[in-house]
Amino acid sequence: MSDHPAGSQPDANTEEELQLPEVPKVTVTCDAVGRMRIPRTVMSLLLGVGELEDGSKVLVPAVELKIDVTDDSTDETETVCHSISLDNAAFLITSLAQGLGISLEPLKSLVNGQLLPEPARLEQTRHYMLAAQKMLAAGVAEIDEALAATRAERAQGK
Repeated sequence: MSDHPAGSQPDANTEEELQLPEVPKVTVTCDAVGRMRIPRTVMSLLLGVGELEDGSKVLVPAVELKIDVTDDSTDETETVCHSISLDNAAFLITSLAQGLGISLEPLKSLVNGQLLPEPARLEQTRHYMLAAQKMLAAGVAEIDEALAATRAERAQGK
């Protein structure tokens, strides 16, 4: 089993087997960064019925988001669970992607120095970002289909 970024493992049900190099374990002086990792996340669809101001009923998609957080110093895992609207889940992913991009910007200038990042970890980071890009594109296509079906139903007066 390879050590993925932050110690996380890909979900075997949603991602093909990784053929990436073994990532060496890195000790970090910052306590939380070195000990905490997210080995698993699960997002499950929830559906509810809501009511608009005019009294009409609408389907309200949401997700239950579970995040396992493991403390490597104790091997204890805590699961954080929240239910959020589908649009809020999409915002969360966008915000995380934006934050990752912003935090990677200084890396470009730092790699010209004497301390360099561990290349296998950068390769896995790149792999995960490309996989996320592909999965998000597929998600946008699914939303487009749902939106088209919703608009067609509304146009027919249903």
